[in-house]
Amino acid sequence: HRDLHSFPTRRSSDLLILLLTTLFLVEGVYLTISSMAFWLKNSDGLRSIYWRLMGMSDYPLSIYPKTVQILLTIIPVGFMAYYPVDILLHQHSMVYMISIILAGPFFFALSYFIIWKVGLKHYSSFG
Repeated sequence: HRDLHSFPTRRSSDLLILLLTTLFLVEGVYLTISSMAFWLKNSDGLRSIYWRLMGMSDYPLSIYPKTVQILLTIIPVGFMAYYPVDILLHQHSMVYMISIILAGPFFFALSYFIIWKVGLKHYSSFG
């Protein structure tokens, strides 16, 4: 159990970096799902499922079965909730921290860019 009042300055900067990374990741996933509207014409159902899965991040990944843990890491609910908290509460190598901080946002920035570019090529107005 850690006393948050003695939270070192370095951990405070880690917190800021993790918050910004998580913010970009949440927005990246949301934009990726919204960009699916190029093909689906309405991506509200996907966004609803996404927000329901995000609700599962209220609990540690370790309470879920292994298959659910993998799913929540791929989606990437784990990158948005579990891993940042894990980094703050436990000592990890710098390589682990950097890979967690960069992996999720990089993947979704790339997927969003690809989906957006391909979607623009196939765009047709609806209505």
